[in-house]
Parts: sequence; structure tokens; C-alpha cells
Amino acid sequence: MADIEIRTATPFDAEELLGIYSYYIINTAVTYEIDVPSAEDFRRRIEKTLKKYPYIVAERDGWFLYTTDAADERQSGSFRGGRVNKKKKKRKRQERRGV
Repeated sequence: MADIEIRTATPFDAEELLGIYSYYIINTAVTYEIDVPSAEDFRRRIEKTLKKYPYIVAERDGWFLYTTDAADERQSGSFRGGRVNKKKKKRKRQERRGV
């Protein structure tokens, strides 16, 4: 069995990574995403992430075993309405205090 290689992902990995990631978008609730992005959109997302954050893959014999990134989730639209929710919470706290 070959060693596991841990490396920085590249935009050229987008299609294969999207193939893995799309399963979780479609079949689970762990990604916050509703729609599977196109390969080109995913490639751009990787490029944008790499400008500021790490995007790591673990690979053995040409197969991806694991992938992770430290991207700002807001770039994928994952937290739509997040600011609105924070404002509502703040408003409710103020109402409870009589402000």
C-alpha cells in the first residue's frame, strides 16, 4: 500500500473534489449548501479560497481520501440571512431589557 500524500489542492482538482462534495450536498445536511455548484464555480471557489486560506487534500494512489478547507463559509452562500438573524437576536435582548 502506498503512502498517503497530504498536499494543497489546486484548481485542477475541482471536478474530482466536487464529485465527492456533491454527494454530501445531495444526501446530507452537513454542508449548508442547497444546490450542487458547477465544476467551474467550484474551481473558482478553490482559487478564491487559496488566496487567503489553506485547502488541503489527502491522496493515496491517485484517490482522494480526505479534503478540508478553512474558507469563509459566507462565500458559498451557506449562511444566507445570517446577519438578519443576529440583528433579530440583538433586538430581542434589547426588548427584554426594556431598551
